[in-house]
Amino acid sequence: NWNMQAFELGYGDLLGLRLSTAQILFRAAVRMVSSHFGRRDERYVPLKTNIAKSAYFVSRYRNYEAEQQRPEFKNTEDRLLKSLNERSRGLRSFRSGEGALRDIVEYYIEESDSIYDIAVAITNLGDWYTMFDQRNPARDRYTQAWQLLSPLDNSEELIQQLFGQVAPIPTFGKAVNLEKASSYDPELEGLRSAYADVIFDVTANGSVRNLRISSEITEENSRLLSQLRRKVRNSSFRPLVVDGQPVISRGHQFRYRYWY
Repeated sequence: NWNMQAFELGYGDLLGLRLSTAQILFRAAVRMVSSHFGRRDERYVPLKTNIAKSAYFVSRYRNYEAEQQRPEFKNTEDRLLKSLNERSRGLRSFRSGEGALRDIVEYYIEESDSIYDIAVAITNLGDWYTMFDQRNPARDRYTQAWQLLSPLDNSEELIQQLFGQVAPIPTFGKAVNLEKASSYDPELEGLRSAYADVIFDVTANGSVRNLRISSEITEENSRLLSQLRRKVRNSSFRPLVVDGQPVISRGHQFRYRYWY
Protein backbone atom coordinates (compact mmCIF):
# COMPACT_ATOMS: atom_id res chain seq x y z
CA ASN A 1 0.00 0.00 0.00
CA TRP A 2 2.90 2.35 0.74
CA ASN A 3 4.32 1.77 -2.74
CA MET A 4 0.95 2.50 -4.32
CA GLN A 5 0.62 5.69 -2.32
CA ALA A 6 4.19 6.70 -3.19
CA PHE A 7 3.39 6.32 -6.88
CA GLU A 8 0.24 8.42 -6.58
CA LEU A 9 2.23 11.15 -4.81
CA GLY A 10 5.10 10.98 -7.31
CA TYR A 11 7.63 10.01 -4.64
CA GLY A 12 10.98 8.72 -5.93
CA ASP A 13 12.90 8.60 -9.20
CA LEU A 14 11.59 5.28 -10.54
CA LEU A 15 7.83 5.52 -10.15
CA GLY A 16 7.35 2.42 -12.29
CA LEU A 17 9.34 0.45 -9.74
CA ARG A 18 6.79 1.44 -7.10
CA LEU A 19 4.09 -0.23 -9.19
CA SER A 20 6.19 -3.30 -9.92
CA THR A 21 7.08 -3.68 -6.25
CA ALA A 22 3.44 -3.28 -5.20
CA GLN A 23 2.28 -5.88 -7.71
CA ILE A 24 4.92 -8.43 -6.68
CA LEU A 25 4.05 -7.95 -3.01
CA PHE A 26 0.32 -8.21 -3.66
CA ARG A 27 0.85 -11.42 -5.67
CA ALA A 28 2.98 -12.93 -2.90
CA ALA A 29 0.36 -11.94 -0.32
CA VAL A 30 -2.41 -13.59 -2.34
CA ARG A 31 -0.34 -16.76 -2.61
CA MET A 32 0.29 -16.85 1.14
CA VAL A 33 -3.31 -16.04 2.10
CA SER A 34 -4.65 -18.68 -0.30
CA SER A 35 -2.19 -21.29 0.92
CA HIS A 36 -2.52 -20.76 4.67
CA PHE A 37 -6.05 -19.42 5.10
CA GLY A 38 -7.94 -20.19 1.89
CA ARG A 39 -9.79 -17.92 -0.49
CA ARG A 40 -12.54 -17.27 2.04
CA ASP A 41 -10.13 -15.14 4.04
CA GLU A 42 -11.28 -11.51 4.10
CA ARG A 43 -7.95 -10.34 2.63
CA TYR A 44 -8.24 -12.32 -0.61
CA VAL A 45 -10.53 -10.03 -2.63
CA PRO A 46 -8.88 -6.72 -1.54
CA LEU A 47 -5.46 -8.11 -2.50
CA LYS A 48 -6.72 -9.23 -5.90
CA THR A 49 -8.38 -5.84 -6.33
CA ASN A 50 -5.10 -4.09 -5.72
CA ILE A 51 -3.34 -6.27 -8.27
CA ALA A 52 -5.85 -4.88 -10.76
CA LYS A 53 -5.35 -1.34 -9.47
CA SER A 54 -1.56 -1.49 -9.86
CA ALA A 55 -2.03 -2.89 -13.37
CA TYR A 56 -4.37 -0.02 -14.18
CA PHE A 57 -1.77 2.52 -13.04
CA VAL A 58 0.84 0.85 -15.25
CA SER A 59 -1.46 1.20 -18.25
CA ARG A 60 -1.67 4.95 -17.59
CA TYR A 61 2.00 5.53 -16.76
CA ARG A 62 3.82 6.37 -19.98
CA ASN A 63 7.35 5.97 -18.63
CA TYR A 64 6.93 2.44 -17.28
CA GLU A 65 8.54 0.55 -20.18
CA ALA A 66 11.47 2.97 -20.38
CA GLU A 67 12.13 2.75 -16.63
CA GLN A 68 11.86 -1.03 -16.77
CA GLN A 69 14.99 -1.15 -18.96
CA ARG A 70 17.17 0.65 -16.42
CA PRO A 71 19.63 -1.59 -14.50
CA GLU A 72 18.62 -0.31 -11.07
CA PHE A 73 14.98 -1.19 -11.85
CA LYS A 74 15.83 -4.75 -12.90
CA ASN A 75 18.26 -5.34 -10.02
CA THR A 76 15.79 -4.17 -7.38
CA GLU A 77 12.99 -6.19 -8.93
CA ASP A 78 15.17 -9.32 -9.14
CA ARG A 79 16.15 -9.08 -5.47
CA LEU A 80 12.55 -8.77 -4.40
CA LEU A 81 11.42 -11.68 -6.58
CA LYS A 82 14.17 -13.88 -5.18
CA SER A 83 13.40 -12.97 -1.56
CA LEU A 84 9.73 -13.89 -2.02
CA ASN A 85 10.34 -16.96 -4.19
CA GLU A 86 8.29 -15.33 -6.94
CA ARG A 87 9.06 -16.26 -10.53
CA SER A 88 6.98 -13.84 -12.54
CA ARG A 89 8.45 -10.43 -13.30
CA GLY A 90 7.14 -7.46 -15.19
CA LEU A 91 3.62 -6.13 -15.41
CA ARG A 92 1.47 -6.92 -18.40
CA SER A 93 -1.09 -4.34 -17.45
CA PHE A 94 -4.09 -5.64 -19.38
CA ARG A 95 -3.62 -9.36 -18.68
CA SER A 96 -2.63 -8.85 -15.07
CA GLY A 97 -5.72 -6.80 -14.25
CA GLU A 98 -8.03 -8.99 -16.29
CA GLY A 99 -6.78 -12.11 -14.52
CA ALA A 100 -7.23 -10.58 -11.07
CA LEU A 101 -10.77 -9.41 -11.80
CA ARG A 102 -11.67 -12.78 -13.32
CA ASP A 103 -10.46 -14.45 -10.13
CA ILE A 104 -12.70 -12.14 -8.10
CA VAL A 105 -15.69 -13.07 -10.25
CA GLU A 106 -14.89 -16.75 -9.73
CA TYR A 107 -14.55 -16.17 -5.99
CA TYR A 108 -18.00 -14.62 -5.68
CA ILE A 109 -19.63 -17.26 -7.86
CA GLU A 110 -18.20 -20.04 -5.70
CA GLU A 111 -18.22 -18.42 -2.26
CA SER A 112 -21.02 -15.84 -2.12
CA ASP A 113 -24.79 -16.21 -1.82
CA SER A 114 -25.30 -12.62 -2.98
CA ILE A 115 -26.35 -12.30 -6.62
CA TYR A 116 -25.69 -8.58 -6.38
CA ASP A 117 -22.07 -9.12 -5.29
CA ILE A 118 -21.57 -11.47 -8.25
CA ALA A 119 -23.11 -8.88 -10.59
CA VAL A 120 -20.83 -6.15 -9.20
CA ALA A 121 -17.74 -8.31 -9.76
CA ILE A 122 -18.82 -9.08 -13.34
CA THR A 123 -19.52 -5.38 -13.93
CA ASN A 124 -16.05 -4.45 -12.67
CA LEU A 125 -14.60 -6.88 -15.21
CA GLY A 126 -16.76 -5.19 -17.85
CA ASP A 127 -15.35 -1.84 -16.75
CA TRP A 128 -11.85 -3.21 -17.26
CA TYR A 129 -12.66 -4.12 -20.84
CA THR A 130 -14.24 -0.69 -21.36
CA MET A 131 -11.05 1.07 -20.21
CA PHE A 132 -9.05 -0.93 -22.75
CA ASP A 133 -11.57 -0.42 -25.55
CA GLN A 134 -12.52 -4.11 -25.63
CA ARG A 135 -16.07 -3.32 -26.66
CA ASN A 136 -17.63 -6.74 -27.20
CA PRO A 137 -16.32 -8.30 -23.95
CA ALA A 138 -17.40 -5.17 -22.04
CA ARG A 139 -20.92 -5.30 -23.48
CA ASP A 140 -21.19 -9.02 -22.77
CA ARG A 141 -20.23 -8.56 -19.10
CA TYR A 142 -22.66 -5.68 -18.58
CA THR A 143 -25.43 -7.73 -20.17
CA GLN A 144 -24.53 -10.75 -18.04
CA ALA A 145 -24.68 -8.69 -14.84
CA TRP A 146 -28.02 -7.15 -15.86
CA GLN A 147 -29.47 -10.57 -16.61
CA LEU A 148 -28.41 -11.86 -13.20
CA LEU A 149 -30.26 -9.04 -11.45
CA SER A 150 -33.39 -8.85 -13.62
CA PRO A 151 -35.23 -11.90 -12.13
CA LEU A 152 -34.80 -10.70 -8.52
CA ASP A 153 -37.73 -9.24 -6.58
CA ASN A 154 -35.88 -5.94 -6.05
CA SER A 155 -34.29 -6.00 -9.50
CA GLU A 156 -35.29 -2.46 -10.40
CA GLU A 157 -33.54 -1.04 -7.34
CA LEU A 158 -30.39 -3.13 -7.82
CA ILE A 159 -30.12 -2.41 -11.53
CA GLN A 160 -30.55 1.28 -10.78
CA GLN A 161 -27.68 1.12 -8.27
CA LEU A 162 -25.36 -0.55 -10.76
CA PHE A 163 -26.43 0.84 -14.13
CA GLY A 164 -28.82 3.72 -13.46
CA GLN A 165 -26.19 6.41 -13.92
CA VAL A 166 -22.85 6.69 -15.64
CA ALA A 167 -19.88 6.20 -13.34
CA PRO A 168 -16.21 7.13 -13.78
CA ILE A 169 -14.12 3.98 -13.89
CA PRO A 170 -12.34 2.14 -12.48
CA THR A 171 -14.64 2.00 -9.46
CA PHE A 172 -12.60 -0.79 -7.85
CA GLY A 173 -9.69 1.56 -7.11
CA LYS A 174 -11.03 2.41 -3.65
CA ALA A 175 -10.94 -1.10 -2.19
CA VAL A 176 -8.05 -0.40 0.17
CA ASN A 177 -7.77 2.55 2.55
CA LEU A 178 -4.66 3.96 0.91
CA GLU A 179 -5.22 7.33 2.59
CA LYS A 180 -4.02 5.74 5.81
CA ALA A 181 -0.58 5.31 4.28
CA SER A 182 0.08 9.05 4.18
CA SER A 183 -1.02 12.30 5.79
CA TYR A 184 -0.34 14.18 2.56
CA ASP A 185 -2.63 17.15 2.06
CA PRO A 186 -2.24 19.41 -1.01
CA GLU A 187 -3.40 22.39 1.05
CA LEU A 188 -0.39 21.97 3.33
CA GLU A 189 1.88 22.38 0.31
CA GLY A 190 0.57 25.87 -0.31
CA LEU A 191 -1.71 24.85 -3.17
CA ARG A 192 -5.15 26.28 -3.75
CA SER A 193 -8.11 24.55 -5.34
CA ALA A 194 -11.19 25.40 -7.33
CA TYR A 195 -14.10 23.55 -8.89
CA ALA A 196 -15.34 23.30 -12.45
CA ASP A 197 -18.64 21.95 -13.72
CA VAL A 198 -18.30 19.80 -16.83
CA ILE A 199 -21.16 18.57 -19.04
CA PHE A 200 -20.77 15.76 -21.57
CA ASP A 201 -22.34 12.74 -23.24
CA VAL A 202 -21.23 9.15 -22.63
CA THR A 203 -21.36 6.68 -25.51
CA ALA A 204 -22.40 3.04 -25.22
CA ASN A 205 -18.68 2.24 -25.25
CA GLY A 206 -17.97 4.46 -22.25
CA SER A 207 -16.29 7.30 -24.14
CA VAL A 208 -16.82 11.02 -23.50
CA ARG A 209 -18.32 13.12 -26.27
CA ASN A 210 -19.58 16.72 -26.71
CA LEU A 211 -17.73 17.96 -23.63
CA ARG A 212 -18.24 21.53 -22.46
CA ILE A 213 -17.33 23.42 -19.30
CA SER A 214 -20.21 25.36 -17.79
CA SER A 215 -18.10 27.19 -15.20
CA GLU A 216 -16.70 30.62 -15.95
CA ILE A 217 -13.49 30.56 -17.96
CA THR A 218 -11.10 33.39 -17.16
CA GLU A 219 -7.62 34.34 -18.26
CA GLU A 220 -6.29 32.97 -14.98
CA ASN A 221 -7.92 29.54 -15.15
CA SER A 222 -8.10 28.90 -18.90
CA ARG A 223 -4.91 26.81 -19.01
CA LEU A 224 -5.95 24.71 -16.02
CA LEU A 225 -9.41 24.17 -17.44
CA SER A 226 -7.89 23.10 -20.75
CA GLN A 227 -5.88 20.47 -18.86
CA LEU A 228 -9.01 19.38 -17.05
CA ARG A 229 -10.89 19.16 -20.33
CA ARG A 230 -8.23 16.82 -21.77
CA LYS A 231 -8.28 14.70 -18.62
CA VAL A 232 -12.05 14.26 -18.70
CA ARG A 233 -12.11 13.65 -22.45
CA ASN A 234 -9.63 10.80 -22.01
CA SER A 235 -11.56 9.27 -19.10
CA SER A 236 -13.74 6.18 -19.33
CA PHE A 237 -17.20 5.81 -17.85
CA ARG A 238 -19.48 2.89 -17.19
CA PRO A 239 -22.35 3.53 -19.60
CA LEU A 240 -26.02 3.34 -18.81
CA VAL A 241 -27.45 -0.13 -19.38
CA VAL A 242 -31.07 -0.32 -20.51
CA ASP A 243 -32.82 -3.65 -21.06
CA GLY A 244 -29.46 -5.37 -20.77
CA GLN A 245 -27.69 -3.25 -23.40
CA PRO A 246 -25.25 -0.34 -22.95
CA VAL A 247 -26.68 2.85 -24.49
CA ILE A 248 -25.55 6.38 -25.21
CA SER A 249 -26.68 8.98 -22.68
CA ARG A 250 -26.46 12.75 -22.82
CA GLY A 251 -26.04 15.82 -20.68
CA HIS A 252 -24.24 14.39 -17.66
CA GLN A 253 -22.84 17.00 -15.30
CA PHE A 254 -19.89 16.35 -13.02
CA ARG A 255 -18.03 18.71 -10.71
CA TYR A 256 -14.25 18.35 -10.69
CA ARG A 257 -11.77 19.79 -8.21
CA TYR A 258 -8.43 20.96 -9.53
CA TRP A 259 -5.30 22.26 -7.77
CA TYR A 260 -3.03 25.16 -8.67
